[in-house]
Amino acid sequence: MRRRLHRRSYRQAGRLVPTPTGGLRASTVVLTPGAVMDWHSTKTREELLLAHRGRLCLEVRVATRRTLRRLRLTAGQCAFLPARTWHRVVNRSSSLAAYTYVTASAKHRRVMKKVATWPRGHTATLIIR
Repeated sequence: MRRRLHRRSYRQAGRLVPTPTGGLRASTVVLTPGAVMDWHSTKTREELLLAHRGRLCLEVRVATRRTLRRLRLTAGQCAFLPARTWHRVVNRSSSLAAYTYVTASAKHRRVMKKVATWPRGHTATLIIR
């Protein structure tokens, strides 16, 4: 069986992984100044956010305390969101901001860990509920 390779640039908005992947999803989002990717849940999936450009504000609802946690992400930083996490992404800067999200079910956990490995000098933030 021959498999097709799929190539896209993360610098352009849109889907990065072809649709029939068996659970792994990735896409790049570009937010204009003041724009919001509104509240949504990861449901049964884990999500990794990778900031490429600008300054983003990741707002997470902490279920156990019913509070809101804000986390600033700049280019080169990432944040991991466990399953069943309500969150939204806001561009609070005066310039464009871009990020890539990668979601996977628990069976793709090894892939998520590999994507989360950043080169030296970059930082990662783990969100724990």
